Amino acid sequence: MSKFVAKSESFRAVEMFRAIVALVLAFGLWFFVADEQGAEVLVSTPLELVNVPAGLEVVDQSVQEVDVRLRGASGLLRDAPLQGLRARLDLTGEAPGERTWFLGAEAVEAPSGVQVMRVDPPQVLLRLDRTLTSTVRVSPRVLGQPATGFEIHSVVIEPLELAVEGPESLLRDTAQITTEPISAQGLRETFSQRLQIELDPALRPSVRYVDVRLDIGEAREARELRLAVWVTPSDPDEPVCQPAISEIVANVRIPRSMLNQVDESNLFAVVSCTGLEDGIYEIVPELLFPEAPEAPIGVVSFDPETVNTVVGAPEELTTPAWEGA
Repeated sequence: MSKFVAKSESFRAVEMFRAIVALVLAFGLWFFVADEQGAEVLVSTPLELVNVPAGLEVVDQSVQEVDVRLRGASGLLRDAPLQGLRARLDLTGEAPGERTWFLGAEAVEAPSGVQVMRVDPPQVLLRLDRTLTSTVRVSPRVLGQPATGFEIHSVVIEPLELAVEGPESLLRDTAQITTEPISAQGLRETFSQRLQIELDPALRPSVRYVDVRLDIGEAREARELRLAVWVTPSDPDEPVCQPAISEIVANVRIPRSMLNQVDESNLFAVVSCTGLEDGIYEIVPELLFPEAPEAPIGVVSFDPETVNTVVGAPEELTTPAWEGA
């Protein structure tokens, strides 16, 4: 009898041990499965803007990168190509202006078996602007002064104007763009350099570099001269050219070595009507120095700036109109 009782107790102990082992295994399996299904990870990813309408561009974007919280099996989260994960905002059909877009789980294309729990921040502020193309003048930044006794006679830029593309809000008020600096310090002769354009990164010029030449020559002094207005010889078949004034005041700069060679008798303000049809015109005169056509005499201004000129015998020419011209 005692032997039977001992065997029975031994059997119960074995069964209890098996039950405990099974329970531990079941709990471990449940914990493993629950952990596999409930693992989470936080991934930072760029926010991409797709399908921006033609003729529009983004000028302000409050968020460049978002944090994406993902949930799924730890194996998937560990092995999935999360480095290539992207958050995308579709701008199809949008119009110019500013508005806020909300970023939900649909903004992220997650691997199969992985759930997007949250995108942070959950919204982005964008401003869309029309794309404009405009022709803009180039202005070089010249620093320093040439050597004593010399000056800059002229600055030549090639190309002088550029086509620039960019947001309308930036480009519509851009009258000119500048170059990186070019130094004239201590120069005694003409100097050339290729320079890069400096402008807002949102603006896109047709070329990034221009050629700038500083024409250096003898220092000049300012003079005010009263010059005769002279009409360039024209083809006999062309209409007669008749300036309304015979004299004009010219503010000029003359090289110091030529001061004794220049006076009102050997300088002229030239008016050219070549190629003009009958009519009344305001023509900008040019300086003519017949005795030394290559002389570097610089014109600062004419007074008046233009010469009223009658070409031929226009029908609209009347005494009141001409007197008011």
